[in-house]
Amino acid sequence: VHVLVDASASMKTDDLAVEGTSTRWDAALNVAKALAKPHPNLDVQVHAFSDTGNLDGISSMSPLDEKHPGPIGRKSDLRNALNSILKQTNAAGQAIFLLSDGAHNAGAERLLLESADVASSLNVPIYTTTFGTESGVKNVVLTARSPRLVMFPGRSVVVRLSIDQRGFRQEKIEVVAKEGDSILASQAMK
Repeated sequence: VHVLVDASASMKTDDLAVEGTSTRWDAALNVAKALAKPHPNLDVQVHAFSDTGNLDGISSMSPLDEKHPGPIGRKSDLRNALNSILKQTNAAGQAIFLLSDGAHNAGAERLLLESADVASSLNVPIYTTTFGTESGVKNVVLTARSPRLVMFPGRSVVVRLSIDQRGFRQEKIEVVAKEGDSILASQAMK
């Protein structure tokens, strides 16, 4: 049995009223601990995942280890997490418990559905538990599209950014580029 715990930053959201927990991460760890209790016929492995391409991408330790850094990933890559389990030679007949705030936001949903189909063909059931409220998290991520810029003193440089958002539906937001307190540029986006 594999327990996959979402370790993306959205799991830090403090929107739960469950006794003994406040964040989605805390609630997911409580469920993972309950699932990881010793059982005579089951080998339970607990893994963290986020937007890295491998299992336990944030660190090589279980999220149940007190030294685990917690939810620090930028995205929830459910597809890579599932594929990491499914690529194991003994995946057939296993089970996956997926503990997340529910949003696959790293790549095409179609590819995630293909991974779920592979799991089904291998007789690997996927049990899901989601954490959080309907209101969800609003965030904007700016990523440099050319991160290896060469700059020279006294010359202008063009910086290309890609913008990704979550939680803003048909809302107009303003993106502002600053250097210190000075506004370099701003643009309203929908």
